[in-house]
Amino acid sequence: MIDATHSPVRDLVRTPVRTRSARSKELRRTLTGLAFVSPWLIGLLAFQIYPFFASFYYSLRSTTLLSDGKYVGLQNYRDLMHDDLFWKSLKNTLYFTSFSLVVGTIGALGLALLLNQNIRGRSLYRVLFYMPSVVPLAAVSVIWIWILHPRYGVVNYLLRTVGLPRLGWFSDPDWAMPGLIIVSFSGLGNAMIIYLAGLQDIPRELY
Repeated sequence: MIDATHSPVRDLVRTPVRTRSARSKELRRTLTGLAFVSPWLIGLLAFQIYPFFASFYYSLRSTTLLSDGKYVGLQNYRDLMHDDLFWKSLKNTLYFTSFSLVVGTIGALGLALLLNQNIRGRSLYRVLFYMPSVVPLAAVSVIWIWILHPRYGVVNYLLRTVGLPRLGWFSDPDWAMPGLIIVSFSGLGNAMIIYLAGLQDIPRELY
C-alpha cells in the first residue's frame, strides 16, 4: 500500500519552506547579535581603527596644525631616528609596559585565585577589588596623589615608621615611573574579573 501521508512531492514542497524559515531565523539572530555589539563596533571603528590609519596617513605628510601639508614619504621616520627625545620616550614606554604588564597580570591572576576560594564574604571582596576599575580616572588620580604625597602621603608615613626615608614619588625623576606603575594597578579589577570567570568555567572534576 502507498502511504498517503508520506509523499515525495509534498516533501519537495516543504523543504524550501523550511529552509527559508531557518535562514530567516538565522538572519534575525545575526542581526540581533550585531545590534547588541554595535556600540562596541562603533567604538572600535571610531576610536581605534580610524585613528590608527589616520595617524599613519599623516605620518607620511608634512602636516601642520593649519594645513595638511604635502607627501614626504618616510622622511618623518628618518628624522625620528635622530631625535633623542624619541629614544627616551621609547625607553620609558618599554619600562612602564614591561613592569605594569607583568606585575599587573600576576597580581590580577593572584586576586582571581584568592577570590575563587569558598570563603565568607567572597562577594564583598570581589566588589571591593573591582570597584577601583569603575571609578573615574580623575578621582583615582586625586586619591593616588594623596596616598603618594611626599610629606603627607600614607605610603611615606608607613616608610617613616619603619625607619626608611620619604620618597618623592611624582617629584623625583628616579621614582616618578615606579609611582605611575603603582597607580596603574588600580585597573587590576578588569583583568581579575576575566580570570575569575575563566577559573569558574573549569569543571571541578579537573581539580
